[in-house]
Amino acid sequence: MRKDYIVIKLEEKVSGVSPGFIGLIIAEEDKNKIFLGFLEYLKRNKIKVINNIDCDYLYYTVKRNINHKVSKLFAKYCKESSMAWMIKNDYDDPKSFFNFFGLVSNPKKNYKRTSTYQNTSYAFKSISKYLYGIGKLSYKSTKNKETIREVFAIRLAGIMGFKVPKTEILIKSYKNSSIKLCVMTKWEPKLLARPSKTVTKPGRYSWPLKVFGDPDIIGSEFQNSPLIESSRSAGQTDLFILDSGHAWEKTFLGSNPDIKNIKHFNTNDIEELVGLINIYSPLPCSWLDRDTKIRLDCLKGKLKTYRNGLYNDFIEKTTSAQYSGIVKDLMAYLHDNIPCKFRKEYITYLEGLIDTFRKSAVENIKKSLRKNKILIDELIYSKERPKNTNRPISHKDSNHIKPATKQQQHSSFPENQRNALKACSIFSGAEHYRDVVELTLLPSCSMGG
Repeated sequence: MRKDYIVIKLEEKVSGVSPGFIGLIIAEEDKNKIFLGFLEYLKRNKIKVINNIDCDYLYYTVKRNINHKVSKLFAKYCKESSMAWMIKNDYDDPKSFFNFFGLVSNPKKNYKRTSTYQNTSYAFKSISKYLYGIGKLSYKSTKNKETIREVFAIRLAGIMGFKVPKTEILIKSYKNSSIKLCVMTKWEPKLLARPSKTVTKPGRYSWPLKVFGDPDIIGSEFQNSPLIESSRSAGQTDLFILDSGHAWEKTFLGSNPDIKNIKHFNTNDIEELVGLINIYSPLPCSWLDRDTKIRLDCLKGKLKTYRNGLYNDFIEKTTSAQYSGIVKDLMAYLHDNIPCKFRKEYITYLEGLIDTFRKSAVENIKKSLRKNKILIDELIYSKERPKNTNRPISHKDSNHIKPATKQQQHSSFPENQRNALKACSIFSGAEHYRDVVELTLLPSCSMGG
């Protein structure tokens, strides 16, 4: 996010507990163009607000909120035109001695919107607000790191099968001139008013959701992951991630927290394998061992052709270059925009996030491979489609499946594929290895030849 921008506050943020607002963030040279578009919008909709208005009048009216009707219409115009941004983590300096220690907290007025506060008995509401404010106190630098984490997580979600808004870091400052990092997400006007559990093929999100480990990524009322129409075909939907502010957080005891409403995405069928591949595709080759990559590449090839490509459109066409691009972009942004005093601290924090994501992705890939071993074997080593793929997978399935021995698996590959596997061992670079596997193994991995 460039530094020479104008911030215009359009509306208050009316959901969630973190402070923020809906705003317009524009470059100085784009100001007249946007307000000329607003004038055309008013004329097109035959809306008359005041006589003889021009761009400068509109700008100062909206900027200072002089005319409530004009400001409200401009906010509607910006949201419908996808020009508005949702700004989060815009913390104010507390009006208390906590400011001396550099501590900030979520506003108590935001807490009053939560179901926790609403369900608290009247006698304890006042003290619950006070305890909430104390419990949410945190250093300004910690809040800045939470912004970096959320931006990183949302961008990663965008290459793992989710739809996400354009997400940036907005740099502001506190009264004492210390740096403030806010999350910017582009406003999406085409979200559907339907619960996310009704998404097309929900199982493809099961393992990706677990990789992020955010207990509130779906939301207690599905509010953090609405649906959006898919570009694949009419009637299909995708999950749209709005909030991932608690990614990779641990409980007090150090365990992974339970993700609210994840049960609606645990389908225990082939859909979950699509999600597994969507995790694997953008990962750097060096993160997984050779045998795991061969198994996943074969599974990917089989899923693409399964039942005439039933799942092919749901397998993301992502590469490790996209993951590298996300990391490099954030690293460069922090290096170029964070003051020298804090730069090393924040870059080190991002490096820690990268390692946390790596561990979580690898761990969940291995868990999925173990859990779905029978189904994966049947997909890879059989010409026939798996039986009863829409029912939960259990150990009883092993009664009618006879996994091939290593000797059978090896001998079933065509000669050129066996040679390719041998050639893999002479490459020291993992990327050369994956290239050979994708070019020679994926077209036909079945045991039948």
